Amino acid sequence: MSKIFASDMDKTFLTSDSKVPKDFVTTLNKIRDNDLHFILASGRALYNMKDKMKDFVDELDFVSDNGAFVSIQGETIFKSVMDKELLDNLILEGRKFDRTSLVLVGEETAYVELFDEEHAEYLKEYYLDFKVVEDLTLIEESIVKATYLNLEKSHQIYSDHLAPMFSELVNIVEAGEVWIDAMNLGVNKANGLKKILNHYKLDPSNLIAFGDYHNDIQMMQLADKSYAVSNAHEDVKSIADEIIGSNDDNAVLNKIEEYLK
Repeated sequence: MSKIFASDMDKTFLTSDSKVPKDFVTTLNKIRDNDLHFILASGRALYNMKDKMKDFVDELDFVSDNGAFVSIQGETIFKSVMDKELLDNLILEGRKFDRTSLVLVGEETAYVELFDEEHAEYLKEYYLDFKVVEDLTLIEESIVKATYLNLEKSHQIYSDHLAPMFSELVNIVEAGEVWIDAMNLGVNKANGLKKILNHYKLDPSNLIAFGDYHNDIQMMQLADKSYAVSNAHEDVKSIADEIIGSNDDNAVLNKIEEYLK
């Protein structure tokens, strides 16, 4: 039976120093030779994912921004643009939190109200050529995601403030230890993957998924078989079918190689 392999990027597929795992090209060639598919599903921006995987863009499919963009073999087939008034409310609430940078993500770049240069170093890995602005409410470009970066109290900000206030208006998730992402309701990695499954005329029984954090849970629940890396959050391990090695053990590719045999 045909299979689709879908993996989160950071701390799942990529190594801890944000490198593409060793021998990926070998595994990818086997996937293609067997008429299978490999999807990267991430909270990262689409242009950032494509840059990170620039040697393989035309051979991969991408679910970016937690499902706000879906790209198949280099072509964007779906994007979910957020309402301007809703974005403004997310921005105004975010300004109340100390030591927090705010990000709006478009298709080609991101716009940031930046807290400090330490935050800038974090953002460079995920947003490349982001533009620092004084007032995000003045951005007129189509935006698919709002993000909050806080290095110290991200979970508290999420659980005590943002989730209670906005969970009925947006899909708001913890996308990492220091990241909170807000997208349109219904936008998540699982629904992004469904669009790719539909494109290939497959169903979730063909899907194998790998993840490590809360924004991976829905895609892992969608999949026929789900794997959490050993460095995953305990909430993710609790819903996974199996726990494998860590992202630094090349665990995702090792498991895929088992299927390819």
